[in-house]
Parts: sequence; C-alpha cells; structure tokens
Amino acid sequence: MPGQFKDKIGAMIKGLPKKYRKLLMPFSEKTETIAAEMARTDPSLFKSLSRFVKQRFQADIPPAEWAKADLPPHLKIRVSVTDSRGAEVAAGRDIGPLRQSGGSFAAEVDSPDWNKAAKEWKRENITGWDFGTLPESVAVGPYSSAYPGLEAGDGGIRLRLFKARGEAEDSHKKGVEALLRPSFEKDLEFVKRYLVLPDDCRPAALYFGGPAALAGQLASALGREVFRKNIRSREEFDAYSGTVVRRLFEKGHELHQAVSAILEAYGRTSGKIAAIRAANPSNRAVQAICGSIRAEMERLVPGRFLETYPLDKLSHLARYLKALEIRAERAKNDPEKDGKKSAQARPFEEALRRLSENIEPEASLEKRKAADDFRWMVEEFKLSLFAPEVKTLFPTSAKRLIAALKEIEDME
Repeated sequence: MPGQFKDKIGAMIKGLPKKYRKLLMPFSEKTETIAAEMARTDPSLFKSLSRFVKQRFQADIPPAEWAKADLPPHLKIRVSVTDSRGAEVAAGRDIGPLRQSGGSFAAEVDSPDWNKAAKEWKRENITGWDFGTLPESVAVGPYSSAYPGLEAGDGGIRLRLFKARGEAEDSHKKGVEALLRPSFEKDLEFVKRYLVLPDDCRPAALYFGGPAALAGQLASALGREVFRKNIRSREEFDAYSGTVVRRLFEKGHELHQAVSAILEAYGRTSGKIAAIRAANPSNRAVQAICGSIRAEMERLVPGRFLETYPLDKLSHLARYLKALEIRAERAKNDPEKDGKKSAQARPFEEALRRLSENIEPEASLEKRKAADDFRWMVEEFKLSLFAPEVKTLFPTSAKRLIAALKEIEDME
C-alpha cells in the first residue's frame, strides 16, 4: 500500500514540532522522496525515518519526535491482543492503552503455557537455597518469556514467576536478603555499635530526624547494601555467604564515613547560608539566591536520603554540598554572575525534569540507566560552573550534556 505509506509520512511530517517541520520544507517534495527512497530495514519506522532524513536532508530529528507525531485514525496500525488460543481479547489503533492494560489482559487469560510454567517454578516456605540455579528468564510457550525470582512476604519466602523483568529483579533481591539476613543478625547488631555518629555531626542530624533516627536509617541502609543482591545460584549464594561478615564491617565503615561527611558538609553549608542571609537582610538578590541554594540542598539531600541513594552515590553528596557552600560565598559578592551561571545550568535542569516525568513505564533498562547517568552528569556540570576547584569525577560540558540527552531521546 505505497499510497497509504506516503500519506502516513506526510501526516507525520505535519505532526512534528514547528522547528523540525521547517527542516523538511517543502513538505510534498520531501514526502515523495522519503516514500520512494527510504529503505525500511529497521524494525522501528521512527529510527528509519530519523536515519534517512539525517543522511538525505541533513535534518537531525530524533526518533522520539517522529513517534510523538499525531496521525489520523485511518493511518494508524490496528493492534490486536490475542490469547493462547488465538481469540482476540482487545484491539485498537492506539497502542498506549493496550500496553498499559497488557498486564490485566494477561491475568485474565488462562494460558495453559503460563499455568504450566508457573507450576514448575512455584515453591513455598523456602528457608535455604535448595532449588538449583535460577535463570534470568524462561520461555513460556513459543513466543513469550517469564522471569523467575524469590518473593519475601509475611507468609515466608517463596519462588514464583513474574511477568516483568524489573519487578522480578526487585523482588528477587529482597528475597535473597530475607534468606541471608537471619544467619547474620548477630553480626549486624554488633556492627551497629560502630555506626554511632560523632558529636560534631549530631546538630546536623537534627535536619534528618535526629541522631537516633539517622542511626536506624544507617543500619537499614547497611542491611540493604550487604544482603540485597541478585544472586542466582546455590554456588554463588554459598560463596557470598562466606564474605558477609567482612562486608558488614567494610560497608558499615564506608557508610559511616560517607554519612559523617554529608552531615558535616550539610551543617557547614546551612550555617554559611544563614550567616549570609543575616548579613544581607535588605538585599533581595542575595536573599533569593540563598533561598535557591537552600532548596537545592534539600533536593540533593532529602530527609530520608539513606533510602534514596546507594552507597556509591552517597559518597559524592558531600562534594556537591561543598560546591553549594562555595557558590553561596561567591554569590553574595556578585549575584549577577551567579545568575549567568544559573542560566547555563537551567536548560539541563529542565531537560532532566522532563526526562524524569516523561520516561515511559515500558522504557528499556538501558534508557532508564542512561537517564540516571544524565542526572549525575548535570550535577557534575553545575559543580564545574559554580565551584570548579571541587574537581569533577569526569570531563563535563554543555556539549557533552546535549549529546547525552540526544542519545537518550533516540533510545526506546
């Protein structure tokens, strides 16, 4: 149906944002060329379009922009969801609702293949690793997969199949934790004695519920760090068990150091902001910047930050707080310069906000990781703007951020 394909391309071009439409004028000529010359070798039409128009017309339009283009109903593909017997259970030309409802359709379909696989992988009342190696995925029928994993609940630990990889991995890690922890509770209690915060950090701990509450969060974070692992075999489980006591002490020490450094930096930066505000009561520009930096601190280190960040990220928060302290000191002397630097960072902060809000539930693990990496690239970029003497972890620039953002937009 070449005519319909040409109509679809034309409608997609007209559905692009204005800045991209301008690159493909005149529309009719570009539509004819794309329909006649574009090789449809990629399973994704959007990737094929993005690649072709960049090579043919030097127009850089991300696949995600093509995907957003609205089409009239008659040009959309009709998608049908069927059960294991081939009977249609749902259909439509808008794939979004079908994707969102896919889990409920699957639950309603009494598939013999799923029931058979679920029965094979079902185990209740697990108290030790006596069930062999768990693959990351298993085939369910000729066309689909499922994901075996442990699940810890009030009724004990069990083994079951999951329909989503991410859900399976998250549950399985918690199941491994539930299997490991009982054998090492005494060791964990012993290590907790060394998680007491130093006296000079106790005032800053009040920002986070007080020393006792923070000590409890520290102990919970240590348990997650050591016990919550994606272990898939008996051999790996036994080998890891032999390292747990050492890891409790090592990770406990690392956590204690990281949290002490964060509290020290948080208290120092808070004090700096308060002093600058008190010394400049009528300077609106300085007051506004101090308010902005205070909000940045609270965003960066929220009340339950130990539940927000893994250990490898916690270790960098003190650097970012140090950069905010330096920024506050410089901003009080030159608010205008601080504003110019903020303007350089703002587009990437906005891009990060949009990325966090709009990333699709079905986005690949690769895209989700890239989005998380972009968040830390933005933090390092701001550090380089406001406090370059606090060295960045890696080279950073606006150009690198733009390139990273484009790579994320091109991912599915």
